[in-house]
Amino acid sequence: MSRYCTATEVRARRAHLCWACGVAITPGQTYQRQAWVGDGSAYTLKLCLPCRDATPQVAAWSYGYELAPETYAEWAEETAVHTAGVEQQQALDYLARRADSAPWDGSDGLTASPEAGYSLTDTDPEQLRKDRP
Repeated sequence: MSRYCTATEVRARRAHLCWACGVAITPGQTYQRQAWVGDGSAYTLKLCLPCRDATPQVAAWSYGYELAPETYAEWAEETAVHTAGVEQQQALDYLARRADSAPWDGSDGLTASPEAGYSLTDTDPEQLRKDRP
């Protein structure tokens, strides 16, 4: 079981991928960095601001189960069809971002695909790991 520790809004100095939707967070963009502790280790998640804003709805939809990128996708697919208003728009926006993002396995947020129209190959994954709090 993971335990949430902190969340901070930071401005990206280098490229990252959003943990929830896989979209590129480019240098200069603001994103949310969350620190978690669990399973004998500490780790950091990076969320684009739209995914950060959708997190309370996703958590309520999943009845408090631990969130994963797949949970966001399932929430968006169901909510886009069965809900109206602001939450439906958040779900549709999520699906659009996800469609435009790189194919991503959700492992560490450090992979991207040239087919998606951008590349993180100029970003050293080892340097990104060193910069994690």
